[in-house]
Amino acid sequence: MVMEDESSEELLEGDVLDNLPRRSVRSGAAVLIAQGGILVLGLVSAAVLARLLSPDDYGLIGMAAAFIAFITNFADLGLPLATVQRERISHAQLSSLFWINVLVGCLTFLLGILLAWPVAWFYDKPALIPVVMGLAIPFIFTGLGAQQEALLRRRMQFTHLSVISILSNLTGITLAIASALSGAGYWSLVILALGTSVSKCLMFWIVSPWRPSPPRLVEGLRPMIRFGAYITGTNLLATLVRNVDKILIGRLISVDAVGYYMNASRLLVMPISQLNMPLTSVAVPTLSRLQNDPKRYRGFYRRGVEGISSMTVPAVLFFLISADFVVPAVLGDQWLPSIPIFKALAPAALLAGVNVVTSWVFVPLGHSGRQFRWHVFRSFVVLIAYAIGVNWGAIGVAISFSASAVLLRIPGVLWCIKGTCIRFKDVIDSVWRAFTAGGIASVVGVLVASSFDPAVERFLPIPIILGCFAITYAICWILLPGGWGRLHVIRSTLAHLIPGRGAPEG
Repeated sequence: MVMEDESSEELLEGDVLDNLPRRSVRSGAAVLIAQGGILVLGLVSAAVLARLLSPDDYGLIGMAAAFIAFITNFADLGLPLATVQRERISHAQLSSLFWINVLVGCLTFLLGILLAWPVAWFYDKPALIPVVMGLAIPFIFTGLGAQQEALLRRRMQFTHLSVISILSNLTGITLAIASALSGAGYWSLVILALGTSVSKCLMFWIVSPWRPSPPRLVEGLRPMIRFGAYITGTNLLATLVRNVDKILIGRLISVDAVGYYMNASRLLVMPISQLNMPLTSVAVPTLSRLQNDPKRYRGFYRRGVEGISSMTVPAVLFFLISADFVVPAVLGDQWLPSIPIFKALAPAALLAGVNVVTSWVFVPLGHSGRQFRWHVFRSFVVLIAYAIGVNWGAIGVAISFSASAVLLRIPGVLWCIKGTCIRFKDVIDSVWRAFTAGGIASVVGVLVASSFDPAVERFLPIPIILGCFAITYAICWILLPGGWGRLHVIRSTLAHLIPGRGAPEG
């Protein structure tokens, strides 16, 4: 076993911790700006591709992707998150994790190749063989770029990460649309995944100056591998929950039903993921540095959860009340059967919008084992719900998923925060204003939407409903107890984005 010199190979610069509040605020701003661009790209690509491709095209890719998603969890073994969460990490340790990720990425690619024939046999669709093989290629590039990305996140270089994210998405979308226009059909969706993955990996290596040393064994890897193993197990269970529905629909109902279900879910979750995922990538390294400072941890947690809930909750509610107009406007008339599925999935999406309530506790505090045990129980409940719901088709699966999400939310939060510095009151205080203001705004939005006929008026009602909803939401949010005070906190946080100002503590 080779021993490394921690003092000479430590990667966490002192100014990262010293200027943590400023870095976290600036990082959040960079990520939000970038994700706004990515959201626009996603909506544009969804609108264009949905008109160039058929529900069967999306259904075929959805059937393959449901299986590919399972082995995706093994592509990095949760080691990048271990790199971010670790308080101290050496160059030698990081190099060892890099080579492990490269090896696992290649093995996962081979596993995807071998999986192609069983997947095609399961669905009785020979066309799935080359599709599954094509979707397995990105695993190689995931392994090559995993630690480069993790190091950028650890150093909180989110401006670089945001630019990479926009450019890689733009590359994949451009290639996909060009392929669809040339008649590639469902292959354009495979090209979308491949183009995004390859370009992202290349840009990680261009931007990050770090290079791995030759493979060698070092001390201190076991705790990180154990942490990553729990993360992998948790992600595997979460993937099971997210994809068994599509597998059941594809196997027991029809290919086009998978397409309707897949696009309804994608359109509904898109604005949530564009906020939650990148902001969580900022919050996790920030909270990880504060894990030994409960007061500052709790303050950052409360403000962060409140900020995210104030954006994701109204976004989902607006999509729900305007679904009859938004779905055909974005996807086209051929996707009208997706509307009831879209509405049935909305309660689950509403709660998914505040998933940070638990993810911002489990990972930064190193409670990956507790997170894994909760996901074992959650997966058992949701799979039972799917088995019941599939008897009523795709809409039954959607309803059963939302029902299980509502049932499990409070027990999941209580299990997560048990024994930590976070109290249930902190969670409630962080989300109640968004849900209350959103509920009132939804009533107004429904009344406005009811004055239009979706069969006659398609685009005009959307900005009108959005305007009435947004104005009502903003007024209610401010007028609710403490609203003006919270608005002052937001203004203060934005003011600290100006160079030369002090950053807020805690």
